[in-house]
Amino acid sequence: MKKFVVMGTMAVLLVACSPGTPFLQPASTPGSAETEHDPSEPAQRYSFFCTSLDSSPDVQLSSLEEVWAASNYLRMKSCKVRYVGSQPFQPTAEESAAIEIANPGGVQASDGLGPYLAAVELCTRVSDETAPGGFADSRKAILQAAVRICPEGPQGKIIQAWAEGRRVGDGPHVVGDAMAPGKFVLMKPVGTVEAQECAWTVAGADGQVRDRNSSVVALNEVTLQRGEIFTSDKCGIWGKID
Repeated sequence: MKKFVVMGTMAVLLVACSPGTPFLQPASTPGSAETEHDPSEPAQRYSFFCTSLDSSPDVQLSSLEEVWAASNYLRMKSCKVRYVGSQPFQPTAEESAAIEIANPGGVQASDGLGPYLAAVELCTRVSDETAPGGFADSRKAILQAAVRICPEGPQGKIIQAWAEGRRVGDGPHVVGDAMAPGKFVLMKPVGTVEAQECAWTVAGADGQVRDRNSSVVALNEVTLQRGEIFTSDKCGIWGKID
């Protein structure tokens, strides 16, 4: 009996090692490098590399939903978005609609990828609206595209307010174009009240100033009409209240 067992074992070894017989590979486990993409699941198209405001580690995610659900989302500074899908870039119907807003009249789909990514990045923003690359720095078309992309996102309503000119930062604004007509108040002032650095003026189309904040304790509330030019300096963020 022992001789039979030994001979059987040697036969198995000879078969396994014979020329042309492949070695058996271990089955791949979920999450291993060998795991193939499930065709029933959409392939990853974008990569989000997000940095934090504090000492939280940087993270790399694959969708806006993952960004918003991240445990350190409220501490994120910003996210850089890259397209990692198949080449050449072929936008989906939804992406095409947002690209047409962000880059109207573009000849090729790839022409709109940069503006589209800029709009997606706005959808990840949590921090200071006036920080570099934030809402105050963005073109109206990019803001409008972001509204299309993430209307239900954490910052969706704020992005829409910036896109519609119901929320503006420092600088000159033409009422009826970049800024909506109506009554505005200073919602997020820069610095302290004691600093008294905030200065704003309202001028007509002829350039004549009709209103300004001139008192020591300035009432930072102003009513604007279409065609006027509102200029704000070192004030902060203004919001429409009617």
